[in-house]
Amino acid sequence: MYSYSYRSKPNGAPILSRVEIEDITEGILKEYQEELLTQPQEIDIEQLAFKYLHAHEDIQYLSPNGIYLGATFYKKSNIVTYIPETGKTGLVEVQPRTIVIDSRLGESEQEHRYRFTFGHEVAHLSLPHEDYFCSHPIQLAARSAGAIACRDVGGRLAGSDTSKWDDVDWMEWQADSFSSAILMPKKAVRILMNEIEREHEDDGRGWRNYIKIQRMIEVFNISDEAAEIRLKYLGMLDAVFDDSLEEADANEKEPLTGYTRHRSRKYYTAKKIGERLGIWN
Repeated sequence: MYSYSYRSKPNGAPILSRVEIEDITEGILKEYQEELLTQPQEIDIEQLAFKYLHAHEDIQYLSPNGIYLGATFYKKSNIVTYIPETGKTGLVEVQPRTIVIDSRLGESEQEHRYRFTFGHEVAHLSLPHEDYFCSHPIQLAARSAGAIACRDVGGRLAGSDTSKWDDVDWMEWQADSFSSAILMPKKAVRILMNEIEREHEDDGRGWRNYIKIQRMIEVFNISDEAAEIRLKYLGMLDAVFDDSLEEADANEKEPLTGYTRHRSRKYYTAKKIGERLGIWN
């Protein structure tokens, strides 16, 4: 297992920056399967959990309404699950180091969400979260200490005031950052983007951004949203301004809109460009 040093609060909650999380995921992949860093490809995140982390997986309905996407259990536990056929709850025993994914994510159209959620739960086993959750009993879906049940907190945390985040919020942010980095390794992404830059050097920036995100989806098997967020963080989307969109916007009466701000520069989202051109799936 890859080892690393980190800072922590007096209560045991780890303090990890985005850069540190990037370094941790790179160290794990280098030990597990180094070609994942040098050959852009989809990572089998389940096999990494099983073979490298010696984890287990279970699929259960974690709630009646899908509020919980996944959970990680550090200790042997009896977890509360929902039984759709009867509308009642039941108990299921899970072994230590078990990742439980909500059954709703097993549907084919949920594959990208399933993969990101699984990577998020892998983070809870890979990052120094166990001591905190094993020593701070909190009310979870499993109703036990030594576990963490994860809601879809990305939307709630995005753009919110980090000064109001508690320790669990920060660890959920760490897990999301880890999942993004393990599914789309920085080195592999850079290799892929360099290939696209060479192949499409004569294309407009807006079109090149669209190609970059489409290739990310194809190669790493992730969602368009996850791909765009990752490329923006890594600074690998081209800055696009009105005069760069003439080709894409030639037949439109109104200019392309829908850009977001990143590092004080304007980036038109590839999705908006693709939708305007009628080529976004």
